[in-house]
Amino acid sequence: MVLPDLESEYPGPHSPPPTNLARSQLPLQTLRPPWFRFHKTKYDPIHFGRSRGSRFDDPYESYGVFYCGEDAECAFIETYGQRTQRFLSVPEIEERTLTIISASRPVTLVDITGPGLAHIGADARLFASEHRVSQLWSRAFFDHRSQPDGILYRARHDPSRRAIALFERAGLERWSTPLGFDILSRVLATYRFALLP
Repeated sequence: MVLPDLESEYPGPHSPPPTNLARSQLPLQTLRPPWFRFHKTKYDPIHFGRSRGSRFDDPYESYGVFYCGEDAECAFIETYGQRTQRFLSVPEIEERTLTIISASRPVTLVDITGPGLAHIGADARLFASEHRVSQLWSRAFFDHRSQPDGILYRARHDPSRRAIALFERAGLERWSTPLGFDILSRVLATYRFALLP
């Protein structure tokens, strides 16, 4: 059997943002907290990364981006979804905190979870393919005249959930809550993760 040439497979990488995006109307949605984040307890839950290591980081590292989920399930699967083995140990769970994130005001987000994706000439590769191009779109959104606070997008490991990438200009607050057994049981059952001693 001859394997296909993967380099020529359609559709390939997503295209960069169009040059007329700055003059286009963005699909915006105003969103209110709470939002959720799983993080290592020893670190502050609010961290605006500039490393270019995450999907919507600024490619020029001039502003930070903070990632969270609309619910605990989204925060969990975006943290653990890349694991090939579907189990977690008790020590792994105990070293993390589920933090509820709030904000000093409602935030305005570029909504690419539905029709808005097509409105701007993009497709699902924007939140499920390589980071390099997604970061260029992030920069174009950040520089847009409407000055959005971030991006609302589908979680790569569970597209039924919505994830949020907030730009550094969004005013965030926080309060932490213990990862209760009821929440943990629900999340583990949703994604068929076993909890080992």
